Amino acid sequence: MDIEDSSRVLQTVAKDVSIMVDKARGKALRLVENIEEVEYWRWITGIGCSVAFMVVWLLILAGVSCGCCGAEEKASPTLLSGVIIGSLISIVLWTVAMAALVVGGHGQVFICRPLYEEPDFVALTRLLDSPGAVLRFKDNGGSGGFFSSLLYGNSTLDVPLRRVLRECRGNMATYPAFQLQRVFDAEEETDHYEWKKFRNQVDRLDVNLTDVQILTPALQMKLNNLLDATMLNLTDYRVKLNGPVTLKDMSSFADQLEKVANQIQDLATASRLETLASRAKRLLASHIQVLETQKEDLVYQLTMLEVQLLPLQRQVNQSISHLKTIQYFINNQGSAIAQQKSRDYMDRIVGYMEQYREHVMSGVQRTVANCRPIWDIFHATRLLLCRHIMDPLNGFWFASVWCLVLLLAATPLLLKLADYYKHIHQQMSHGVGSQSEMIVGQETEASSNWNTPG
Repeated sequence: MDIEDSSRVLQTVAKDVSIMVDKARGKALRLVENIEEVEYWRWITGIGCSVAFMVVWLLILAGVSCGCCGAEEKASPTLLSGVIIGSLISIVLWTVAMAALVVGGHGQVFICRPLYEEPDFVALTRLLDSPGAVLRFKDNGGSGGFFSSLLYGNSTLDVPLRRVLRECRGNMATYPAFQLQRVFDAEEETDHYEWKKFRNQVDRLDVNLTDVQILTPALQMKLNNLLDATMLNLTDYRVKLNGPVTLKDMSSFADQLEKVANQIQDLATASRLETLASRAKRLLASHIQVLETQKEDLVYQLTMLEVQLLPLQRQVNQSISHLKTIQYFINNQGSAIAQQKSRDYMDRIVGYMEQYREHVMSGVQRTVANCRPIWDIFHATRLLLCRHIMDPLNGFWFASVWCLVLLLAATPLLLKLADYYKHIHQQMSHGVGSQSEMIVGQETEASSNWNTPG
């Protein structure tokens, strides 16, 4: 299997995991909605129980207050009403408290304790990891754990729950935590020695310099022509150009014509000579001086060209010599050098592939896709179940039982008080007077029977 097929397998696994995560998210949302509804009714039940206890104790306090304030005829019925209502409510409250005790106590023992058995999670391992209460041995005798059966559907992959939780708590990468090398072996897939196409390209790399010609006949002919051109002797041309443009000095000739014209008496002849002199001066100014300037520039350019021809000739000779040496070197040692350079090139490519492999393995083993969110989900789940559901539920049943026991202990005393206040009320109905009047009469009688000594 080449790397393309392996990457397709990895993409398929990632797609399946994504689908499973989406399904789990939907189930989790529905579960949270159900938990919210249960919590709502738990709060309603707690408030109802609190109101019931409050009503009972208010009746009891009202009866005791009536008895202490002289309203004995109301104290006994009020106390009896409180006892009767408390007895009726106690049946419901004992049922609710026992149900809360069963749920909260068993939840604390069978849910919260296993969730907080760090770092081995013995109960969860026995419950979820195969063989356990949930997962059994498969026909192939595998011993895969909860995550293995959940993600891959294959119990032969050993992914213990306690190991996953421990490594995810330490923010390890997903690849070693879930042992994904069983699905996609990154070490094997990044081993370029197993890449058939790559190895074929490496083996096919062959450089043959036998037919390579650097100094071709055409190039050699052009260089020889250039060398012949640099051997041109420009000194004769420069010497010839250094002479005057005209054989005679036109300026002196024009001056002589003017002098001769001034000496001739014949006006027509003198006029003609002056005309010739002026034309000679115009010719000198318009053409001959321009030619002199161009001649000087041409001489300067020839001088510069003559100065540069010698270095150019030397460079052409060196180029021809070097090209002949290179061609001889290629013809004799070019193939060996090309093979050595190709080996160096392939060694460099292989080195890059080794660095790539080390980078990939370092990433998948340490930094890529850290599984800390799995631990966060687990920790948030146990906080929700234990701290926000089980602990309040245990507190509820403990407070309810305490109040019920207190009410149970107070019931005989309340019945005695009700009987006492009833007896007082009967005495009052026979004309004896109120309880206060009876107390005052007893004090008066006691004072009248007092004998002063002496």
